[in-house]
Amino acid sequence: MTASRQLFLGGELHNSSASSPASLREAFRRVRDIGADSVLAPISWETVEPREGDFDLSLVDAALEAAETEGVRWIPLWFGAWKNGASTYVPGWVKRDGARFPRARSANRPMHHISPFGEEITAADATAFARVLAHIRDSGQARLVPFVQVENEPGLLGARRDESEVAQAHWNRDVPDAVIVAARDGGGRLRSAWEAQGSRSGGSWREVFGAEADEALMAWGYATHIEEVAARGRAELDVPLYVNAWLDAVNPMTPADQLVAGGMEPGAYPSGGPVPHLLSLWRALAPSVDFFSPDIYFGDFDATCRSYAAASDRLVIPEMRRDQLGIAHMFRAIGEHGAELVAPFGLDSLHPGAPDYDEIVDAYGLLSAMRHTIAIGHPDDIRGFFVDRAHPVSHVAIGGFDLVASLDDPHGMLDDGEIGYGIAVDIGGSVRVAGRGFVLQPAEMTTGSIGLASVIERTRQLEVHRVLNGDEVGGGSGVRFHRLYSGRGQGVVPFDTRFTGIVDLELYRFE
Repeated sequence: MTASRQLFLGGELHNSSASSPASLREAFRRVRDIGADSVLAPISWETVEPREGDFDLSLVDAALEAAETEGVRWIPLWFGAWKNGASTYVPGWVKRDGARFPRARSANRPMHHISPFGEEITAADATAFARVLAHIRDSGQARLVPFVQVENEPGLLGARRDESEVAQAHWNRDVPDAVIVAARDGGGRLRSAWEAQGSRSGGSWREVFGAEADEALMAWGYATHIEEVAARGRAELDVPLYVNAWLDAVNPMTPADQLVAGGMEPGAYPSGGPVPHLLSLWRALAPSVDFFSPDIYFGDFDATCRSYAAASDRLVIPEMRRDQLGIAHMFRAIGEHGAELVAPFGLDSLHPGAPDYDEIVDAYGLLSAMRHTIAIGHPDDIRGFFVDRAHPVSHVAIGGFDLVASLDDPHGMLDDGEIGYGIAVDIGGSVRVAGRGFVLQPAEMTTGSIGLASVIERTRQLEVHRVLNGDEVGGGSGVRFHRLYSGRGQGVVPFDTRFTGIVDLELYRFE
């Protein structure tokens, strides 16, 4: 085993929470109090350079000071040329100067979006970003910054393709060789489109990529811009840089999904952003970006994690749901996909008494308690899982044994719920499991059966709390990972439903 894996338990602030020192300090404190050790907080171009060439880095200082005071890391989110597929965070002097910084256009109408094809926007954005990173370097507190995000969910929201004059100039030229090579070598949808067009070695965007041409052009524009911004920043501070993605919807969505996803077509989500089918192109065109990250609110969670982990050899999730499903996704991402960072969005507005508050605080506590166990575990010895009404049973193969996590308790001692979640680590001779809302039982093997040799309940400090047996393990049939404030078991013969959420299981086989 090696102790090389880092785990950051993050929380992302609301967009405007870092816009003043007082608000920023309060937000950092709230996130720390909930249990996160890392705060994802924006630093916007409009506050950094309110007048061209006149830089104000006071909010950078305030964020570093708040991180130091609260004992957390700060992950700066650069809200530069684009944020969520629009250009609302550029300074006023950029917004007002359409000649130097032309707008993207659709159907001959200007959009709330600076075109990535303008020559001056890239230089201006890169200069401001580099000043921020240089300031962090010179502050002497760069150790507080483990990653930096470049832009936020870039891409063109509202149209498949920018039709401005500067964009049309590139559309009318042949596809750059680097784009064709990336499509050929990357596989996936873009390669399929290239092959369907005859695997051409050159030609116009439409000739080379057919129906995928619009989005291929936009990806090239954004990736080329962000590569220069990232490279300029890296020259000032050598810190891992990443770009996050507003995901495309690969399947028809529920109405709730549509509120945060947009749709299945480019423009309904930001066209040209680092979505799964364009990752090979982004990787080739933006080598100064260390990795790409999904903001996951909907869709196939496991497939999304696999796509981004494969593309970058690491997984960071800078935005995710702030509810019971989000908790389950945290456990799954860390345990099954080796995520280095999980970060529910809007953690600073979560307050005591709000729905899911206690469960989220408890989840951060459980994951914090498991941090060292996870860090020294080999990826093959760690499993993350969750169960819900659609999938009430999950098989957990760990430590040479097959366990079954179930949402429903056949004896009725587990509180009813819609979701359960856990993480299991083989610690050599036993399995350490943390979680809530499920029953964990040994599965019968073809060569015999599995039994519980011992069950040790542990505290958050991983000290022995109780040795469980008898009623508390169903006479040896399994362990109930009770929810908080369980109301079950108060009959004529009461059952004890108090539970720390962490146990060490020693298992054995018998014939």
